[in-house]
Amino acid sequence: MAHPRSPWLPEGVILFSRDDVSYELLRELETSHHGESTVLARQRTGRSIGRQVVIKRLPLTQVDRDTRALIRARLEEEVRLAAYLQHPNIAQVHGRHEDGEHLFVIMDHVEGWSLNTLLTASMMCGVRFSEAFTLYVGAEVASALHHAHTRRDEQGQPL
Repeated sequence: MAHPRSPWLPEGVILFSRDDVSYELLRELETSHHGESTVLARQRTGRSIGRQVVIKRLPLTQVDRDTRALIRARLEEEVRLAAYLQHPNIAQVHGRHEDGEHLFVIMDHVEGWSLNTLLTASMMCGVRFSEAFTLYVGAEVASALHHAHTRRDEQGQPL
């Protein structure tokens, strides 16, 4: 059964500040059943409005200490590994932030429709993608996967 939910914060609120950059909530994009949410935010520096970013928010207050440690370790590893991925088909992760109640991951906002949305629309309309488009998307995904799976750390170890 679906439960109506309200946004965890009103639009326009400053989520957090890191160094001299504040992150202003624009809208909630997605919330999982276990409380993880993804939002669209805008960077602000003083009175200057910066680019839009996506922020993943993981609540810490709803879990016990051991689970909190596992969540923190997973997130730190995700951010550490993402720093090695410099590819045009992979959204860049810019870092993480913690405020005591939540962990946040800051990453690029990529304009456009998700592949899942395009596939769903295609199926609903009964229209197939062209062979050329399908091959193009497959090649772009393969390129990003190849990059991710062949990266090595500073010691030459596979990620």
